[in-house]
Amino acid sequence: MKKRLMMVMVAMGMACSLMACGLLGNTQDSEKTLTSKKDNFGFTLGKFSKKATIEEKVLYDKDNVKITATNLEYGEEAANLKLKIENNSKKKLTFSAGTMGYGVNAINGFMVSGGYLNCEADAGESIDEEMSFDYEELILLGMKEIADIRVGFTISDEDFNNIYTKPVQIKTSLANSYDYSKNSKKYHKAITSKALKYTYDIDIPYFETDEIYSSNGIKVVSEGYMKNADGDRVLFLEVQNNSENMIYFQTSDLKVNEKKLYDGTWSYDCILAGCTTLVNIDVDYGIESYAENTKDFEQVETIGFTAQAENEAQYVVAEPKEVVVAVPVIEKKQENDTE
Repeated sequence: MKKRLMMVMVAMGMACSLMACGLLGNTQDSEKTLTSKKDNFGFTLGKFSKKATIEEKVLYDKDNVKITATNLEYGEEAANLKLKIENNSKKKLTFSAGTMGYGVNAINGFMVSGGYLNCEADAGESIDEEMSFDYEELILLGMKEIADIRVGFTISDEDFNNIYTKPVQIKTSLANSYDYSKNSKKYHKAITSKALKYTYDIDIPYFETDEIYSSNGIKVVSEGYMKNADGDRVLFLEVQNNSENMIYFQTSDLKVNEKKLYDGTWSYDCILAGCTTLVNIDVDYGIESYAENTKDFEQVETIGFTAQAENEAQYVVAEPKEVVVAVPVIEKKQENDTE
């Protein structure tokens, strides 16, 4: 299952998260930080609270391998989950997390792209590592504090035998007072804030909270459309997994202006039980990569796709449905446009 996911993601060029490559684009101005930059009108996306703490917790302990979360520290740009990794086995092992093959990290019930880890531990070695979660991504998702962190790991030996650890929840000192029911509204407020426009020069002319897909607890509850910092037109979907199991939400058979642009899987996103993710459909990436005549898509009026969800065994658990989103016309940025 995980190998299939990796192949799909690599083939489709969907390695970038919504926040990194969807909203913000690939080239970010290092001075445009969410916690510091203000425009002339004083709009900001606010500061991230650094109050939450954790108690030491064992995340994995089996076959002479142990992973422990030891502390939650705060840097200038990210919250850092400190880890102690003990390899008391007889093999050299590689530990990874937040990868294309197995990305199951979540903060406060939102799947996140942060928390990337890739390290090695020799037989009998104990190492200290950390998983970093950028404030930038969390604030754009409507979060300004950490109530809980969910992480899972891939453990690999030199013979390419892989173990995928079950995602474990680490509750912080703020967990009991955090209201998870307000997550969606906080995200909506952040993504439609004027601060987003004035911080990143990004405008979102279309954002709706229409429920355009619902099957067995899997729902698409909001849709946004905009031109990101690279000039690409992007549709992004807020997808909730209200079921009791981890699922993979799939979009396929992409259509633009009712014309088939791509036949097959377009995106394939893991969503833990009770969590939400943002699915990014970069329309211009699809047009530039697969359209026979890009001029046919200079004006985008509708974006269509088939939505469904599968479980870890690749059985369909949320029925396929064709979805069409009518969007306002946004002129694509031309290569010779000046900033």
